[in-house]
Amino acid sequence: MLVNNLPILSCEKLQEIDSYTINNLGIPQAALMEEAAERVFNTMCADFPNILTAKVLILAGCGNNGADSLCIARKLFLDGADVLICTAGVKGSELFMQHLNVCRNLGIDIKAMTDEPDNVEFDFVIDGIFGVGYKYSPQRAFPLSEKWRSVVKKSVVLAVDVPSGLGAAADVAVKADVTYSIGYPKTIFYTGTNRSFCGKIRHIGISFANLQAGEHFNLAVSMKKVADNKSDFVHKYKRGSCLIVGGSPGKNGAVAFSASAAFAAGCGIVAILTGNANFPAVCDVKKEAVYDVIENILQYKHYSCVLIGPGLATLADSEKSSIVDFINNFDGQLVFDASFFTVFDKSILAKCKKPPLLTPHSGEFKKFFGTNEISIENVSETARIYNCNILLKDSFMIYAKPDGTATVFDFPMRVAAQAGSGDLLAGYIAGNILQYDFDDAVAFSIMRFYQELEKFADRNCYMPEELALNLSLRIVK
Repeated sequence: MLVNNLPILSCEKLQEIDSYTINNLGIPQAALMEEAAERVFNTMCADFPNILTAKVLILAGCGNNGADSLCIARKLFLDGADVLICTAGVKGSELFMQHLNVCRNLGIDIKAMTDEPDNVEFDFVIDGIFGVGYKYSPQRAFPLSEKWRSVVKKSVVLAVDVPSGLGAAADVAVKADVTYSIGYPKTIFYTGTNRSFCGKIRHIGISFANLQAGEHFNLAVSMKKVADNKSDFVHKYKRGSCLIVGGSPGKNGAVAFSASAAFAAGCGIVAILTGNANFPAVCDVKKEAVYDVIENILQYKHYSCVLIGPGLATLADSEKSSIVDFINNFDGQLVFDASFFTVFDKSILAKCKKPPLLTPHSGEFKKFFGTNEISIENVSETARIYNCNILLKDSFMIYAKPDGTATVFDFPMRVAAQAGSGDLLAGYIAGNILQYDFDDAVAFSIMRFYQELEKFADRNCYMPEELALNLSLRIVK
């Protein structure tokens, strides 16, 4: 793949690695904790230089996540921060008790979560109540009372390893502005519900044993160098031909954006097919493209990649039947997007000669596959069952393959939540499939899309054609 990855591990796998590092490699747990606390502390200070002169509330559970936060409290206090520790109890793990006594001996102010909070405000709250070993149940009360929560809501919340209560009911979990994930990224972060509770995720490496065998999920972190040595001695069909099936009255912008992005990726020729009723309207949306009606789709079997769905809101029965016949007979790469998921159902996937790429957003994924769950595990299993590639689009993206592996692209941007974004990305992927190997095309398209979109992050919006123009620039490194 054209990206650098970090493995994403389950909480259970992380506990296994932690245990192996301590018991088999012989690195003391106290040493691992001190290393983790030092690295989290240094990263916090780099992210928020004013934290050393700020009022900081430390929320410490009685386990080792609480001990981590007490280590950080000590470092903040010694470097000049105004620190208050608030604990879930006075008894806990051995390391918790050890670091709590150190904090007492230093004279750091300590309260209990059962105490009434003073009428004060904090600049920062460090959440170290529960870590990856926390098991929520309705019978086990979450220690942070509503009065303490009201204090927390006024501050910048920094979670140590995971936001406390993540995976429990939404009214229980602490909502972080930044999560400092220790060791590796965690699968628990990447569900439709949980991701928003993590805020920005910072990954803090420590001296863990390298035991990722059996894990199939990765987080894309950066692009690798791209060799862009394309020949100048070509004609338009050698550069790849992309067919886009879509458009309907009032929704022709979708096919225009997809076509622009396919051209931006380097396609030599792009054709747009639409319904008979929409044909006169669509002919003016993209002058560079070829135009035709859906009933002639079988004449385009020689095209290399076909994108079906952008703006495809209405179809006559005969047009829908023509698309089904085409899918039955097409040997190239199919990409299904947008309105495809409302016009067709999942039974059509069995008609594809090679695994297609589906690019639904979360709501489309749930409706199309009849599920309420958005998680790496569920998307990956769905791709395996239906022998398809799935790029699920949310504030983060999950790219799952039929072999059970998945890659997460985690670049949440407000500006991305705009009409036209999905159409541009789908067209850009379809175009890049003709320039690179399939997996590389998907990964490169997503990374480059976010890279260019980030240039608009300080705006309220972006102009789709401007983004397409940026995507058209060749990147030679």
